Amino acid sequence: MKRIRTGIFLSVMLTAFLIFSASCEKDNEEPDENIDAPVTDVDGNIYTPIEIGNYQWMVENLKTTTYNDGTEIPIISSNSEWADQNEGACTWYHNNDESYGKTYGALYNWHAVNTGKLCPAGWRVPTDDEWKALEGFIDEKYGTEDPEWDNTLFRGHNAGDVLKSTSGWEEEGNGSDDYGFSAYPGGRRSFVNGDFYSEGSRGFWWTASELDDTYSWSRSMYYDSDNISRVGLNKGSGFSVRCIRDIDE
Repeated sequence: MKRIRTGIFLSVMLTAFLIFSASCEKDNEEPDENIDAPVTDVDGNIYTPIEIGNYQWMVENLKTTTYNDGTEIPIISSNSEWADQNEGACTWYHNNDESYGKTYGALYNWHAVNTGKLCPAGWRVPTDDEWKALEGFIDEKYGTEDPEWDNTLFRGHNAGDVLKSTSGWEEEGNGSDDYGFSAYPGGRRSFVNGDFYSEGSRGFWWTASELDDTYSWSRSMYYDSDNISRVGLNKGSGFSVRCIRDIDE
């Protein structure tokens, strides 16, 4: 009788140990991440990721007014203050979040980009080379190795048309938006006088790549063009920002 009870006791203890061990292993496993799930920034804005080439891009322009470490980004409404700004800052087109923020996102100077803290954790502002990779992947005629591709000002054959949204561009300048990138003409804010320009006709996006002490590489799309402009512009300009991240192999 004693031998039976001992056997039962040992069996129960072994079962409990196995259950406990399995539980510990489960707790220590890294949670599976759904890379296609919506992404949320520290302000609670939600973004949709899409896969193009070797990267995931956010469909929407960045809207955050807070760096990913919780520090607030100064929102500048004064024209003169914007023109004199040498630190990271953001703004809304025409200082009107209600009318423009949802569609176009915020406009940032390059000083804000250069902090490395604009995008949600795990995401980043794309470099000039990463924009080139995007353009080369989607363009129907020229690849990045083609000698006609790397024109500084106008790039590609129809890369702009492929990325532009199917609505919102003036004078029938809408794109085909083949990849769901949905580039809208969010305009810009001038570094000279703080004025706003080009809403409806042009969209501007910063890269994370610096050209020199004054200028950084940017991209822009036009209502009357199917290609993309690549040019170094003043770091005090207010442009849109997209975020990307690598796709795990």
